[in-house]
Amino acid sequence: MRHGVIFWTSAIALMSVASGCGGGGADSYEGPKRASIKGKVTFDGAPVDGGVIAFVGHAGDSQRKSGGPIVNGEYDIPEAKGPNAGHYRVEILWPKPTGQKVKDPDTGAETDLKRNVIPDKYNANSELIRDISAGENVLDFELPK
Repeated sequence: MRHGVIFWTSAIALMSVASGCGGGGADSYEGPKRASIKGKVTFDGAPVDGGVIAFVGHAGDSQRKSGGPIVNGEYDIPEAKGPNAGHYRVEILWPKPTGQKVKDPDTGAETDLKRNVIPDKYNANSELIRDISAGENVLDFELPK
């Protein structure tokens, strides 16, 4: 159960980043110009579908956090929601149904239990480091198992 709590805590944090939380609107930020990022993401040769990608300032840098959903193996973060140029750690999550059902203790509703299928070395303990430059960036990630 501890892994489930850790997974959902990480997933919520990444989704917050992906939805643009944690900063003012595009017009309220006065600093380095943002960059757009797009690319493809595969895991063990299969396109990631329904996952989340996040770019987090590396080694305590004060770089802007940014991210977005991965749909059909592709992501596209527009400049308005993108990070500024810098050095980033990349985190990728892909929650997939396990085939098990869990009952909500409050509502009694059953939902699919999901588990992140991407290893921690690509998210919680990510070893993925990329440099983002101003303007358009294309970054593909082919993640082996």
